[in-house]
Amino acid sequence: MGQGKTKLKTNELKQLIETTHFKQDEIVKLYEHFKTLSKESSKDADDGYVDKNEFHTILGLKESLFVDRMFILFDADKDNRIDFKEFLCGLSIFSEKGTMDEKLKFSFKIYDIDGDSFISKLELGKLLEASLKENSLELPQEQLDGIVNATFVEADTDKDEKISFDEYRVLVTKHPTMIANMTITTNLK
Repeated sequence: MGQGKTKLKTNELKQLIETTHFKQDEIVKLYEHFKTLSKESSKDADDGYVDKNEFHTILGLKESLFVDRMFILFDADKDNRIDFKEFLCGLSIFSEKGTMDEKLKFSFKIYDIDGDSFISKLELGKLLEASLKENSLELPQEQLDGIVNATFVEADTDKDEKISFDEYRVLVTKHPTMIANMTITTNLK
């Protein structure tokens, strides 16, 4: 999508329609919104990208491990910046049209910090602590450890000290509020 770009090309628009849950008019509106966001949050001239600092600003969230994980997952090509296609694909998962499977996979990856396809107690603890900090809450370490241990007692059915994606899916199915914040509504009318 790059520097100096002011509108989407027809072939780019067609590809985005095919790879996201958005219709053409929604993509055009989101593109205009993305341009505005990247321009407003950028210290430099509008470069057509959102870096990690801009991402924090746009989300209006404190700097935290949780927001860092979100940024890493949105940044599909791992170039430390989010272009419009990456932004749209990430947003598509969070849209009302995003599937439960997409939301599960994305949320699992947030917890799987080291990318080994499992959630460890350490990873769960770090994300739980970051989430609490984001909400200006604090718990004693013993309580944090208790929540992590209780989660593992319930989720780690094969008792291998890690939560696989399939175990995570079962846990979230039992407790759907775990990913309730994975759906955002957009007013693109």
